[in-house]
Amino acid sequence: MGCIWRPTPTNDYGIDGEIEIVVRDAPTNLLIKVQCKAGTSYIHKAPFGQFDYYARESDLSYWDQCNVPVILVVCDPQSGKIYWKHVQGYVKSNPQILPPPHSIRFSRRTDVFDKDSYVKLCSLVLKDEAELNELLMVLST
Repeated sequence: MGCIWRPTPTNDYGIDGEIEIVVRDAPTNLLIKVQCKAGTSYIHKAPFGQFDYYARESDLSYWDQCNVPVILVVCDPQSGKIYWKHVQGYVKSNPQILPPPHSIRFSRRTDVFDKDSYVKLCSLVLKDEAELNELLMVLST
């Protein structure tokens, strides 16, 4: 994606690093916090091209209350693919997640974290539609 990845340098509590959005090789100071999980132990109920990640209530609350966007990234070692969700957006759209079991549902088709996720990541930090449209125009030239 051409973004900057900065891992959290010390023992962390719920945030493993951050992504800084880069536009045309220029850092933007637009940050997204990232929590990473890897392994089959994080992937539950995987029928029909979906799976669930079970979050602890304390983690979910921590991510949801962050003052910048937080994404949860889950790596499936069996497929070698990485999936992601914007945590605050997911909680807002799925208030039923707040009571246990705090399940975050991933789609193996639409939640793949790859170079095509760049525009979606940008939309998390560019709240003004005009700014996002301008970015898309810059990227298309």
